[in-house]
Amino acid sequence: MPDSKRDLWFDELEKLGYENPFEEDIPIEYKSILWWKNLNSKTKR
Repeated sequence: MPDSKRDLWFDELEKLGYENPFEEDIPIEYKSILWWKNLNSKTKR
């Protein structure tokens, strides 16, 4: 994952209260590209 998306991924999970996403049970959409697609659809509205 490019650095910009990697950082954004961590930032988005941090906003949701996740401190260590590799050791916590994060939402399923953050385990695929779905989080990025959902984020992009929110910003295009």
